Amino acid sequence: MNPNQISPKQQDQINAAIATVCSAARAEVMQYPTIKSYRDWTRRFCVWLCTEAAADLRNSSPAEKIRGFLLYVASGGDNGKPKSATSLNQARHALLFFYQKARCETVGDIGLIPIAKRPTLLPDVRTPEEVAKVIDAVEDSPAIPYRLIVRLLYYTGARINDVLCLRLKDIDWRNSGVIFRAGKGRKDGRGVLPCSVLADLRVQAVRSWRLWKIDRTAGIPAELPDPVYNKSKSYGFSWGWYYLFPAPSAGINPLQKIQNRWHVDPRYVQRTVKTAAEKVGLDGILTPHKLRHVYATELLRDGVDIRTVQELLRHSDVKTTEIYTHTAISSPGTLAAINRHADRLAVAP
Repeated sequence: MNPNQISPKQQDQINAAIATVCSAARAEVMQYPTIKSYRDWTRRFCVWLCTEAAADLRNSSPAEKIRGFLLYVASGGDNGKPKSATSLNQARHALLFFYQKARCETVGDIGLIPIAKRPTLLPDVRTPEEVAKVIDAVEDSPAIPYRLIVRLLYYTGARINDVLCLRLKDIDWRNSGVIFRAGKGRKDGRGVLPCSVLADLRVQAVRSWRLWKIDRTAGIPAELPDPVYNKSKSYGFSWGWYYLFPAPSAGINPLQKIQNRWHVDPRYVQRTVKTAAEKVGLDGILTPHKLRHVYATELLRDGVDIRTVQELLRHSDVKTTEIYTHTAISSPGTLAAINRHADRLAVAP
């Protein structure tokens, strides 16, 4: 796709389509990463319609346009690299949202897109000893306590955005708990904190409090969800709404167009864990999300009920949690039973 082929009139139409998608997504109270994804796919779709799509396809139904674009992307037409089933599914959701929600148009059946299905794979679970090596190799920066963030990922089994989006009001100091707000699927969930991490969290809360005082004096509010911001902008200066892990510097909110304090960028944490994993020979093997796999595996090994693990991981369907039950195969109890079974045969070597 060559954006240089787009006329000024077409560019205005593309910008209007993107603005419509963003407005509709904000009305649906979507998180910014989802809005950004939908916005980017809408832009690519509109550019494709203007530069690559056949003339008859431009005048066809929404279903035919979406199907044509997905086939184009699936074959690697936009950058020479065929997209995965995950990316195509993301694009399909974005374009269905564009027509059905943003433009209030009926799409119809787009048909089956010939792409390879995602294989069903067991999670690549590492050992707690390997996790400890990586955590020990993580280095803090002057402004960001990376090691504490990675420990929380492991201790709670949370996704990286869940931990970084923690606000000070969401920590239950008395009961050693935490509430993860508006996670994947816009679901809240509760987590349990080990007592060993509470002292370090209090130190981080004090650091956050000092930065909050500086921001309040400078008139820089914390970033707020749209519904909260629209209800009362003053909440951005409230201590409870401040992030536990604030970003080192303030920035312009891409949606509300004001300067505020966001949380630490997840890319910084991913790079830091990657560097630590390289130091201990686990590069490409242990990532922030795989800490979640180790968490689930170890809980099941220790006999925690699968429904409890499902709630802690905030899985909508227990079938998603069941992929971790493969760990029972290598549990000490299973190994002992297999040894007893073999001993009953008692065949001489």
